[in-house]
Amino acid sequence: MFRDEIMVLFEKRIVLTNQEIRNTLKIQQHQYAILNTEIKRLCDKDMIRRVGRGVYTIVWNTKWGKVVPTEGEITSNFYMANNEGYLSGPAYYNAIGISTLIPNRKEITTNKYNFLLDRIENTDIVKPRRKITKENKMYLQLLDGIYFFSKNHCDTPKPLEIFAKQLQQLQLDEITLILMAKKIYPKFVLDMVLEMEEVYHNDGTAFA
Repeated sequence: MFRDEIMVLFEKRIVLTNQEIRNTLKIQQHQYAILNTEIKRLCDKDMIRRVGRGVYTIVWNTKWGKVVPTEGEITSNFYMANNEGYLSGPAYYNAIGISTLIPNRKEITTNKYNFLLDRIENTDIVKPRRKITKENKMYLQLLDGIYFFSKNHCDTPKPLEIFAKQLQQLQLDEITLILMAKKIYPKFVLDMVLEMEEVYHNDGTAFA
């Protein structure tokens, strides 16, 4: 009954929860059992696979056989979808240019921190300091980067300039960043934010 509609959803997003399928297709409560049966049939036919309790990923047919998304694709699509998570830790420092080391593990800070997927071997899931929203996600990511900076590898001579460049590129509001640092992070994070913003204003042309 819902097979085609379900597969259309998986063409748009490679990882979906049972709840997300219900909400998107506007499944009524009296239809839940029918939906669950359809999902089970799709799993039995290996068109989708279960990767966690109530979480499923698409299976692609290729000339080499059936292929599922990589762990990185699954975790990114599940934990960071709908502004509920962001890249953090060493992978974040590599992504913004503070470190040239490419970590063999990825760290994701997410609202879904207590939801562990099956067979996830190279991803660490971290609880956020504050519930992540579309409005605060980039602020929290930058502040987390500053907070954990001393515990991670750095091979750039001017790390504060890298953080300041993020401030500019993401068009973050400086007052909001200061207030968030003051409210939910230790004092040294606020001190670094103030120093970073001073660097930015003293040499803003360096980040153009």
